[in-house]
Amino acid sequence: MRELTFTRERSTSNLVPTHVKWINTTKNGVATTDGPYTRGVIGDSKVVYDVTGNNFQSRRKRGEIVMSAFHLERYARSMVPCALEYTVPEYDNLVQRFIGDLAYTADSESLYPSPYERVSEADIGLMADIALVKATAKMNEPAVVTGEIASDLVPTLGMLKSPFKASRELIKKIKASVKKSDWVYGSDRKMGYKAMANAWLEYRYAWKPLIMDVQSIAQEAGDLAARRNQRLVARASQVRTCNSQREALKANVGAGYSADVLGSLSHSVAVHAGVIYEISNHNSAQTGVTKLGLQLRDIPATAWELLPYSFVVDWFGNVGDWLQAITPQPSVTPLGSWVTVVKRSTQRTAVSNVEAIGYRPIIECGNGGSSEITKNIVTRYPNPSVATHPVLLRKPVSVLHLTDALSLTVGNIITGLGDLRH
Repeated sequence: MRELTFTRERSTSNLVPTHVKWINTTKNGVATTDGPYTRGVIGDSKVVYDVTGNNFQSRRKRGEIVMSAFHLERYARSMVPCALEYTVPEYDNLVQRFIGDLAYTADSESLYPSPYERVSEADIGLMADIALVKATAKMNEPAVVTGEIASDLVPTLGMLKSPFKASRELIKKIKASVKKSDWVYGSDRKMGYKAMANAWLEYRYAWKPLIMDVQSIAQEAGDLAARRNQRLVARASQVRTCNSQREALKANVGAGYSADVLGSLSHSVAVHAGVIYEISNHNSAQTGVTKLGLQLRDIPATAWELLPYSFVVDWFGNVGDWLQAITPQPSVTPLGSWVTVVKRSTQRTAVSNVEAIGYRPIIECGNGGSSEITKNIVTRYPNPSVATHPVLLRKPVSVLHLTDALSLTVGNIITGLGDLRH
C-alpha cells in the first residue's frame, strides 16, 4: 500500500495510570504501605489523521466526488489487578500483600520466543488488489455474458429437453443397486460415484448459472432506464483472520516477581474497496447491448470464460475479474474509488503461579491478574490504481470448490479407467 500524506492530526485520551503497592503487616499487627508506584495504563485513546483545505463541503454541495486520505487508531486496555498475600519467613514472618497491575509487563510479546501471528502487510496489499479488481470488475461487467450463453446454447437446449438427466440417472442407479444390495461395495459403485459427480456438476455449472442468467436478464430489463445518469457504487471485500495462542511461560513480570504467563491474540483484517460511477445516457438499444455483453470490450472476458477449466483457475487467481476490470466500459464513467483497510486485534494475557524472585515466601492466596488490549486501525486510500496483473488468491479453497474438484476428478478417473479396459 502506498504511503499517505495528511495535513491534520487530532487526538483524545482517557488513559489513566495503573499502580502497584505492598501492604506489610508485622506479627504485632503494625501495617505499613510501600507505594503506590506507577505501572502502566488503562482506558482508551484515539488519534485521527486526515486532510484539510480541500473545500470539501462546498465541492460536495456542487455535486463533486471528493476522495481524501484518512487514518484512525483506537487503543483500549483493561485489567484485573493482581492480589496476593503471603508470609515472608526471612523477615520475621512478615505478612505481605501485593496489589496492582502485574499483567502490564506480561503484555509484552518479547517474553515469548516468537511474536504473535498477524496478517502480514504483504498479504494486506494483495487483499487490497483483489478487492479493488473485484469492485472494478463489477462496475464493468455486463449483467449477462451473452457470448458464453450462445456458445453453450446447444448443451443448454439439450438440458432443457431432458431436465435433470444426471440426477435422474443417479436415482435410477441407486434404486437398482439397492435392490441388488450392491450400492457401496458391489460392481456398480464406480458408476454410482460417477453419477453422483455428474449430478452435482449439472446443478453447479448448468442449472444454477442458467437460473441466475434468467434472473439477471429480468432484473436488468426493468432497470435499464432507471439506472441511467445515476451515481452507482460497486463494492467488494476481502477478510483474513489469525488466532494465536501461547503456552504458559515462566517469565519475569517485574516488581520482583516471576509468574506463568498465558497469552492469546486475535488479529483480523478486512479490506473494503469501492468504485463510484455513472452510466452514460445512451438509448435503450445501446444500453441493452452493454448489459448483454455484446460489445467488442467483452471479447477478452468471454474468451476466458469459454476456456476449459478456466473457472478452476479462478479459484486460485483473479484472472476473470482482472480482465473485466482492465477493459474499459464505454458507457461507464468512473467518478472515484477507494480502498479501506480495517485492522482489529484483541490481546489477552493471564498471570498465574506468581513467585517472588530471590526468596520463597509461601503464597497463601490470591491471583496474578489479567489484562485485555484492543486495537482498531482504519486507513482509507483514495483513488488507488488497479493491479497491472492477476494475483493469486491466498485463501483456503471453499467446501463448494473442493466438492466441485472431487466431482471433476472422480468423473475423469472413472472414465479413464473405463477407456483403459477397452
